Amino acid sequence: MKTRLAQHTVDCSGDAETARQSWSSQGTAWFPLPAGEWRLAPMEPGSPSWTWTCERWGAQLRLIQLVEPGPHGSRIHARAEVEGPLAWLHRLRLQPDLRARLPEALRAVARGLARASQA
Repeated sequence: MKTRLAQHTVDCSGDAETARQSWSSQGTAWFPLPAGEWRLAPMEPGSPSWTWTCERWGAQLRLIQLVEPGPHGSRIHARAEVEGPLAWLHRLRLQPDLRARLPEALRAVARGLARASQA
């Protein structure tokens, strides 16, 4: 069973394609994720979304990122999910922290993307 741990969306200036290229090149460094070997799942060239995955004891963690055109340039989304027989345990352990930290982390990404688009 797939469980959503946290989700947040922000708007930022700059066009969506520039934002997508800039943000996707940061990997997972923009947000302190649980320790593990995070891998970028295969994605279609030019896709507006990408997914990072990490196998952990009895579950798979996923961080799904999406950039699309928004009212002021770009809208960026991030969603953390967990799936597997021990997803419930990871949810109990990770969800409070992810929900508390994801909004500010995503706002920081938006500020960085806005600065990059002005350069």
